[in-house]
Amino acid sequence: MTKISLNTKLKPYPAYKDSGVEWIGKIPKEWGVSPLFAVTRENASRNTDGKVTHLLSLSYGRIIKKDIESTFGLLPATFNTYQIIKSGQTVMRLTDLQNDKVSLRVGFAEENGIITSAYLALDAKSVLRPRYLYYLLHAYDINKVYYGMGGGVRQSIGFKELKRMGMLLPSREEQEKVIDYLDEKTALIDRAIGQKEKLIELLKERRAALITHAVTKGLDAKAPLVDSGIPWIGMIPKGWEIKKLKHLSDIRASNVDKISVAGQKAVRLCNYTDVYNNEHITSGMAENFMLATATDLQIENLSLLRGDIVVTKDSETPDDIGIPSLIKEDLEGVVCGYHLAVIRPTKIEPRLLFRYLQSTCAKTQYFLAARGFTRFGLGVGEIGSALVVVPPEKEQKIISDYLNAGLSRIDRSVQLIDSSIRLLTEYKVALIHHVVMGKVQI
Repeated sequence: MTKISLNTKLKPYPAYKDSGVEWIGKIPKEWGVSPLFAVTRENASRNTDGKVTHLLSLSYGRIIKKDIESTFGLLPATFNTYQIIKSGQTVMRLTDLQNDKVSLRVGFAEENGIITSAYLALDAKSVLRPRYLYYLLHAYDINKVYYGMGGGVRQSIGFKELKRMGMLLPSREEQEKVIDYLDEKTALIDRAIGQKEKLIELLKERRAALITHAVTKGLDAKAPLVDSGIPWIGMIPKGWEIKKLKHLSDIRASNVDKISVAGQKAVRLCNYTDVYNNEHITSGMAENFMLATATDLQIENLSLLRGDIVVTKDSETPDDIGIPSLIKEDLEGVVCGYHLAVIRPTKIEPRLLFRYLQSTCAKTQYFLAARGFTRFGLGVGEIGSALVVVPPEKEQKIISDYLNAGLSRIDRSVQLIDSSIRLLTEYKVALIHHVVMGKVQI
């Protein structure tokens, strides 16, 4: 289980006793322990006639409304097999236990609706307040209790595997105190986190605007501007040019997949997530790339060198196409993986082209050029046809240096705010754990 610490002024209960459950440990002397089946009922209401259409989904520990008319996502042809849930029920997602140990698996229904029958929905019996049931099962969730149920880790479990799980039973009065306290404190924490997340979004918008302005307007506010003739580019400084990417670089789409083939050479594979999650790729990062194999021709054409830019060319949404990552140094033994393309600048400063590919101008072009319905993609032709704003050579380095310095300051601010969000999240987790499990008295 997760080890949790809490720095708080709250005091322990006066006396404790052994709960009889190893992973629960000691509990307040006045509290009881009962099996899940004695204090809850499994939801049995099904949407057999399909009349209920208010579709709900469990996402990151929250039950949210989902658009039943949406064409995106994996929605079934009929919702007759879904279960009907009502406000006050606790919903648990107990599937994919082996592969997903990160997501929050417990949510509290604030409204009536339907949700997939793959989830477990529970009603609290009279001895338990519904919201206390949620907080208790949420505390078990953050302690990773469910991964050991049913005699070892399984891909999925249900009520049968959980029914004898020990449930803490304070008095109803004590439950009400816990609910009121946690509702108030977690709302304050969530509000603080939300404010910080909005600040990060503002910084990211500022970052994007800084990049787009620098690569299309330059750094001289007094420079005369002329119409580029391109709607999504607009005015550009006099003397700058518009060229197609294929005339500024060599572009190669990768065909190297993750399957190792006998007789081919061992390589490290730079994959989609390596590019999507990192602006820059270094040799230190490449040491952790997955092992695969490639032919001599693939190694010759797709090995990654300093100044290369790797972009995502396929994705489930067009927004995620054309995301670039700059290769900071020669990466010996590393090749570009499938769903990616290598852009090797030949007639433009690599750092400037990298920033241009991050700009709104480039994103707009690739969004419009992406082909597909459920999955979107760009070919080498579409990548190379993108129009690039090209400053005079002497300005390219100046703009690149300016952006590196300015973006570094923004990135440091984002990292600091991210750290504070993590601390608040950890505090919220610890607070719920200690209060619901009786480690501190409120």
